[in-house]
Amino acid sequence: MSKLFNKHTWLVLCVMSGIIITQLAEAASFDCAKAGTKVEHIICDTPEISKLDDELQFAYDKALKEASDSQGLVQLQRNWMRLRNECANPACLESKYLNRIDYFGKLSTTSTSSEIVAQANQRNVLDFRLRNDNGWAVCYDMIMNLNSMQPDIPSFATELVFNPKMKQFSWPDWQELNVLDYLDVVYEIENELMHLRPPKTMPFEEWKKKYLANIQAGAAGDFAVLARASAVWRPRLRMASVRLEKNGRLETVLGYVRNRDEAEWQKGIYTACPPEYGSHEVEQRVRECRRDYINRMNYKSLTGLSQGDHIFFFISETRSLRPLNSGRDPDGGASSVNSEHLFLHNGSAYLGFADITAMQISRVKRKDYSRPGWSATNYVSTSICDITAPYPRNSKE
Repeated sequence: MSKLFNKHTWLVLCVMSGIIITQLAEAASFDCAKAGTKVEHIICDTPEISKLDDELQFAYDKALKEASDSQGLVQLQRNWMRLRNECANPACLESKYLNRIDYFGKLSTTSTSSEIVAQANQRNVLDFRLRNDNGWAVCYDMIMNLNSMQPDIPSFATELVFNPKMKQFSWPDWQELNVLDYLDVVYEIENELMHLRPPKTMPFEEWKKKYLANIQAGAAGDFAVLARASAVWRPRLRMASVRLEKNGRLETVLGYVRNRDEAEWQKGIYTACPPEYGSHEVEQRVRECRRDYINRMNYKSLTGLSQGDHIFFFISETRSLRPLNSGRDPDGGASSVNSEHLFLHNGSAYLGFADITAMQISRVKRKDYSRPGWSATNYVSTSICDITAPYPRNSKE
């Protein structure tokens, strides 16, 4: 039959001796009878997603009537639909629709909706994308968050900012600790970061003397082989309780950095000397620019952001550490050696590692082992998705 069905049309078919009554969902933004793509079929075949499609169409039509820059809003919606069409399952679509509806709700409560359109419709619109889609809602939401916040490359590589409207994201409730009260713990952390095991470890008292001298001088000593070129030594240690999965047990984590201002320092370098790729001469020019910037900066005057923490799990009763280990899957995962953003998504903890090329999101699992007279606990991370770094794209094209 070549018949178009409206949203709540009932199709009655006589099959054998029974009668099947089927309600066909009709998405408001397109005709389900003409659905051609996989995404369109998912929308039409999933009543919950079809309803969200209705709600989004209503919100979009309302915003379009109120916007002074209607062409800009149309272009933004086309950009969003391109991202929506990359979904492969209903969970992905649900996340994208809910966040887009929330976005238009923000437009409707803004005094001049065209201001938001204009900000997001600048010449270079950044298009964050998933490089691998394993069906994780946190990855879809992070894409929506980044596309709504539009961080530039320096910000993307050094900090993680959440759209306040996306309530599913939050930070752990960090408690700042006095490093001097936890020198025995920091000693273990530093040995892990430098991959040292007995007998190569420095005796604690000798290490303590050098570490305190570093703090006093504000600069790294020779033993801190992993210190960055700034050599600034302003360590920070903090503690939080998180759940690795919803309704899971509370785990105590420590976040440690050698220079609490390093992210701001890195951001300044990326801003003054943006990454460039090409000939040897081009890359050499960037390196020279960065060396000059480092020589001119007064690092101790910097304050502000952290690009992440070295994450360790902490057993408070014994003041002992459990390092975070990368899984054995091909993509690996986070580890204590790398500085990571520890964040929460719907109450569960995840780790985000970002540089100028991509952001990797990892989940962490606790693994307990036991046998008579022996037990052990490991924390293993596994990469669940990669988000490609932004690249300039002219939104008018």
